Amino acid sequence: MPGVVVKVFNGDTLLGAVSDTNGVFEVVGIPFGRYEVEFSSIGYQNRLFSETLLGDRRGLELEVEM
Repeated sequence: MPGVVVKVFNGDTLLGAVSDTNGVFEVVGIPFGRYEVEFSSIGYQNRLFSETLLGDRRGLELEVEM
């Protein structure tokens, strides 16, 4: 789904991205740790994933239903 706003945050860290026309997004520069990851788009209910472990070099692929 295009145009989904993705926010990655914990404490002082807030990073984000917007999904492209294929629904793909990439958030770079995330220090290793546990984060809240929120997905939002107009007309859809926000989705929040708590305590998500992020920041390792392999990356993480999330498939989210809105």
